[in-house]
Amino acid sequence: MEEKRHFCEYCGKEIHGRTDKRFCNSDCKNNYYYETNKANILACNRTITALRANYRILCTLLSRGKYSADLYLLQDLGFKPAYITGHRRVRYGHDEYRCFDIVYCQTPSRIFNILKSSEPEKAARR
Repeated sequence: MEEKRHFCEYCGKEIHGRTDKRFCNSDCKNNYYYETNKANILACNRTITALRANYRILCTLLSRGKYSADLYLLQDLGFKPAYITGHRRVRYGHDEYRCFDIVYCQTPSRIFNILKSSEPEKAARR
C-alpha cells in the first residue's frame, strides 16, 4: 500500500511523519500565520501606537498642571481624538472620554477636565 504524500502549506516542501502535519517546521508555521493575519496585526499596532501617543500627550499636559487644552493644538502634537479606550455620556450633556486611566471631556474645539481617574483628590474638583 502506497503512502499519500503531503506538503508544507507555507514552503511546499514534502512533509514526512504524521499525516495530519500541515507545516514542515515551526518557522513555516509561524510565517504562515503571520502572513495570514498580517493586516489584523498591522491594524492593531496602528491603534496601539495612536493610543500610546494620546496617553503620552495627556500625561504631559497633566505633568504641567494643565487640565484643558485646545484640540487643534493637541492634534498638531499628534493627538488623535478618534482613538479612545472608553466613552460615556455624563450629566449636563457632556461626553466623557477615556484613554486608559486618563479621563477627559471634549467639545469640537477643546478638551477639558483632564484627570487621572486614580487620583481621587482631582476627581472631587469636577
